[in-house]
Amino acid sequence: MSAIAGVIYFNGRPARVEEISTITAAMARRGPDGRFHFVKNNIALGQCISHTTPESLEETLPLPNEDESVIVVMDGRVDNYAELRLELLKSGAHLRTRADSELILRGYELWGEQCAQHIIGECVFVIFDAKRQMLFGCRDAAGARHFYTHAGKGWFAFASEIGGLLAISSIDRAPNEERMLDFLVNAYDRDDQVATFYKHIHRLPAGHVLRVDANSTRTTRYWDPRQLPLLPMSSLQECSEAFFFQLRTATESRLRTLGPVGAMLSGGLDSSSIVAILGQDFAHRLNGPLHTFTLVRPPGTDCAEWRNAALVSEAQQTISHTLDPSVVDESWQELLCEALDADEPLRLLPGITNWLVYRAAKQAGCAVVFDGMAADTLFWSTDTSLQWAWSQRRPLDCLGVLVAAHRYGGFGTVAATVRPTLRPAIPRYLIEWRRQRIQSRDAATGHMGSIRPGIASTYLTLRETMRARQRSADRFGINPDGEVFVSGALSFAHEVYGDVAQHVGVDPRSPFSDRRVVEFAVQMPEAAKAAVWRYKRLLRIAAAKHLPPQILQRDGRGGHPAFARHHW
Repeated sequence: MSAIAGVIYFNGRPARVEEISTITAAMARRGPDGRFHFVKNNIALGQCISHTTPESLEETLPLPNEDESVIVVMDGRVDNYAELRLELLKSGAHLRTRADSELILRGYELWGEQCAQHIIGECVFVIFDAKRQMLFGCRDAAGARHFYTHAGKGWFAFASEIGGLLAISSIDRAPNEERMLDFLVNAYDRDDQVATFYKHIHRLPAGHVLRVDANSTRTTRYWDPRQLPLLPMSSLQECSEAFFFQLRTATESRLRTLGPVGAMLSGGLDSSSIVAILGQDFAHRLNGPLHTFTLVRPPGTDCAEWRNAALVSEAQQTISHTLDPSVVDESWQELLCEALDADEPLRLLPGITNWLVYRAAKQAGCAVVFDGMAADTLFWSTDTSLQWAWSQRRPLDCLGVLVAAHRYGGFGTVAATVRPTLRPAIPRYLIEWRRQRIQSRDAATGHMGSIRPGIASTYLTLRETMRARQRSADRFGINPDGEVFVSGALSFAHEVYGDVAQHVGVDPRSPFSDRRVVEFAVQMPEAAKAAVWRYKRLLRIAAAKHLPPQILQRDGRGGHPAFARHHW
């Protein structure tokens, strides 16, 4: 991962190299290959560079065009690299290098602010348009890269880390107490994609563009999968083949790297599918053998994850690294110390597991680590599947969902699956009575009892508003799945895991969260997404030629129903 930063003044004040260099210095760990700056008149741009692809070796950032009327900084990769490059060349663009950043620069020159529609990848970029005295920024659809902003009186600043902005002494560090409360009571509101732990620092939401000039600061959503129509598919087999093609394309587009490639391997369906694609289809494209990293109980124990991971690793001839969870006791304090230095303590939320895997990958020489993140989001959970089958009056599919729920997590998951479907039958007055009782209890006891009353009351009101909005949502209207991908849940996960990864010094790559994969998943027929007889039935069919039968037949997560209940 690299980092970007910038400061622009609209009040006549000139930009200073000392200020932008202070910001990039605060993010120096993101730029092991150098820090560079562009300062001219009222604009200062900074870049911390980390070379992760062969093309990035030709990259000089910040990158201006020939007359310095357009300058770009970027963090990440363009994953439709080949297609975008060909499109630009056909349109007459002159490309001086193979760098991803130049594709963005020339795209802006050709399409203006509409260039965001043409760029697919895990990246964030900012362009300074000198003629229009305007900043134009864009964050990727999945939110795989961070982007924070501060709007002052007559000036504006941005950076890849909150710590970069806090290096500017004039920015008020006042805490956002309500946002912090979300975190402390373990009810972090992912719907709010703008707020941070600081009142005067905000994030640009995933799938949005930013336009800043002397008169206004405006954000606009450029990617909205809720508008996509359902695709007509003749059969489940046809749909599975088309889905796997998109997943394979997304995996291939993430192969550009300078060193060995690693992949997380839990023994489950998602990570095993990615490892199988890498090992079977693209082994010749890797810089050496594929490394896999598995955090499970050691060999010799009764552990399904270890056995399944070993099967996949052997089939794909990977260099397998098995990590013993007992090292958590030894490493927890180290992670805690690192977390205290974080912008927000969110990296503690996923636990220590990913941190251990990323650290092992770094020690093995892998700067790139593939994962199966976001696969759960592409397919309906058992409770959503049951609500759909019930609304469509499909009793046989209802039975199939309950079977899938039992396979996944036993009777506990069956109960958790049925509960949301039966909730509409409960009289409204009983639900309201229970809600008021819980709210009164929360205000006086437990987590909320130790919170200042005024803040606690405000928080409870906001939480209830959010829940009411969720209850009133039409889950099965036109293309309801699109709502999941604009809710902030996916970008939140990327921020958490990405923060852990960048602190270790590795680049996580997630094919399942590729914009093309997500769009196809949203457009799949509802029956293809439903957990009927088996959860993720479509992915099992799609991966049948790549994975051992034991992986395809596995439903639960280590046989821990409690985990399944929490997950759903």
